[in-house]
Amino acid sequence: MTEDITAETGNRKPRELMPDSSTLLDYVAKDAVVVDKTDMIFDLLTGPGRSYCLSRPRKFGKTLLLDTIHHIVQGRRHLFKGTHIERKGSEYSWDPYPVIRISFSGFPLEPDAFKQRLLHTLDQISEQKELFLKPAQDVTGIMDIVTQVSKRYPSSGMERQSSAVEDVHPNTVLLIDDFDLPLLLNVKNPKIIIKIRMILQEFFKTIEICENMLRFTFITGVSKFSFMHNIDDITFDKHYSSICGFTEDEIRENFHYHILCSLPSMAKQFYDEPDYTYEMLMDKLESWYGGYSWDGNTKVFNPYSVTCCLNENEFAFFWYNYYKYQLPTYWDTLLPFPFIRGKFNNICIDEFEPVNEYYYFLGISFLFYTGYLTIDRIIVDPKIIIYILKCTNCEIKEGYDLNYMKKLLLPD
Repeated sequence: MTEDITAETGNRKPRELMPDSSTLLDYVAKDAVVVDKTDMIFDLLTGPGRSYCLSRPRKFGKTLLLDTIHHIVQGRRHLFKGTHIERKGSEYSWDPYPVIRISFSGFPLEPDAFKQRLLHTLDQISEQKELFLKPAQDVTGIMDIVTQVSKRYPSSGMERQSSAVEDVHPNTVLLIDDFDLPLLLNVKNPKIIIKIRMILQEFFKTIEICENMLRFTFITGVSKFSFMHNIDDITFDKHYSSICGFTEDEIRENFHYHILCSLPSMAKQFYDEPDYTYEMLMDKLESWYGGYSWDGNTKVFNPYSVTCCLNENEFAFFWYNYYKYQLPTYWDTLLPFPFIRGKFNNICIDEFEPVNEYYYFLGISFLFYTGYLTIDRIIVDPKIIIYILKCTNCEIKEGYDLNYMKKLLLPD
């Protein structure tokens, strides 16, 4: 088998894998593997919509997606040689637009501190853009920032649209990441969730008022976004079902040599036989890290676990343990739900609830949004849509079984 691999790879060293990076420039600097999603980004940027939101589990590439959009809308075409959007040629203008970008990752979990951090973030943006605004007194200060940015930077490559505000141009791009992370990390504290949600509601309602000044808005999180009405939720959109995560074809195209180079160690680890094949390894990748679906049809692999697996040449609970140790409230919340034990499949639900003050009671929605359950199929009835859910893959099922037993045998 080793000789066959050497013959096919030509002793070529596979490109670097970076499972923990969410910055496009890191991938470019190290010539690391990054799966091209710019065909779907092109459709978002050139389509009729102007405001979008997307829900996907943690460590699924949402931040890298936002970072990619950031570089595209700033006209950095040289970073995208050979990609789908670069090959579009004149179909995408590559005109640069001003970007306002906010991430709620790392924000304090106490309401007053959370609000102060958000105000400080607005002040930092104002300073970076040299807007010379007074320090923000409330979260509605985002309107002053958007207004001043839109006045300062004239429209580029697009017709000026009518606006109620003189000299304001709808050219600003707003990117917001992890909008719900402070809520999810307070999953056991409904009173705190209510207070933080009120702050977020005021913040996003202000953004909604700024619609006439925003060329493009994209908001990501784990759960359903429910703070704005004028926004297209593409979470369940079939066209964007693989915008995060890897399809099987993408794995075969982008990680072919990594899989070949992993075969010898994988064969020894699991089967200790020389006949362990490429397709056997692909099957195991699918059973362990595949199965995610948001439309009941397109299946994607967990990008974090796949890259970790091929990087370390072993199958382990990469994504599952990230949740357990980095976000322990997620994992702890699983244990009180008795319906999980032995009932992973054929769970029916007709609606996925948003984050609200009763979030921790919404067990099924919580498990779906965080990635433990996925859509197996969708039944469309004349009056209602039924989602049939199942446990996503072996990493989750076996990881949960193992840690559930540890919890029973070694309680706190």
